[in-house]
Amino acid sequence: MNTESLTGEHLEYLGKLYEQFFFDVALSIPILYVTDYLVQKVILEINKYGYYEVRVGSKWTPHSKLELRKDSEGLLEVKFHPNFHPDERDSERHAQAVSQGESFSRAFLEYLAGFEG
Repeated sequence: MNTESLTGEHLEYLGKLYEQFFFDVALSIPILYVTDYLVQKVILEINKYGYYEVRVGSKWTPHSKLELRKDSEGLLEVKFHPNFHPDERDSERHAQAVSQGESFSRAFLEYLAGFEG
């Protein structure tokens, strides 16, 4: 999906999907509640700077980030970064987090594909 077509509805779904995949009461903040201001801020930053990142935490680590980026063709990319300590990046747990992040990104992009003509 082109980043200019991104709406509050899409971001709200992104928040719900993030919570389904990664939420942990102790380690992450809820991002389910999307306000008009947040929608405008995210869309503005993606379209102006090509990038928006927020540290929201996850069941993997409280330092996890969600990244939305405009690619060279103006299409939206969504990535989950678990942000493990460098000593843990070779662990099975890290590999699971990365794999789950890839599944999350695919699920969101499949959702967005339903809005394209």
